[in-house]
Amino acid sequence: MQDEVRQAVGSIAIAWNRAEAAIAEMAALYLDVDALTFNLLIKPLRAQDRERLLKAVIAAKEYDEFIKNEIALALKRTQICRENRSKIVHGLGDLNGHLTEASVRVLERVLREIEAECVFLSELHQRVTRILFDRNAREVPNDEDEFGDDELRPVAAFVPPERPQKPKQLNFDGLEIAG
Repeated sequence: MQDEVRQAVGSIAIAWNRAEAAIAEMAALYLDVDALTFNLLIKPLRAQDRERLLKAVIAAKEYDEFIKNEIALALKRTQICRENRSKIVHGLGDLNGHLTEASVRVLERVLREIEAECVFLSELHQRVTRILFDRNAREVPNDEDEFGDDELRPVAAFVPPERPQKPKQLNFDGLEIAG
């Protein structure tokens, strides 16, 4: 296998690890866990389990439908990226020789899609963090349903980052060896 293909495959694997980390961090944000708890409970989970955890915690704790939908769409795009990454990392070993230029471009496209999703997930995490911190900084009603002056502060608005294009599902049969 040529060096540029190995480099692309390695870059895809590394970019995917960043995407997995972003999903885990988003789940940890909603669970409000410290670094030790994160390392013990969330970090060891498989990628699919982290996604299920995030979906469950979002369903239970996020009441803003706009934020819920944005995270759900991100997870759908991420699932396509994960499937593409798995097909590439686990399937290229069966191919011997040099990939065609078209096949190399497919690998490069998959890498761009995963990297775009990583950037999006990171920015989404930051914006959701702002919202959650703003919510948590507010006064809650006491036993007599009285509030302090805190409820008069402006509420942070959620503005989602620009979404990347939906990744294309990789058809692994389309990767070819140069004849």
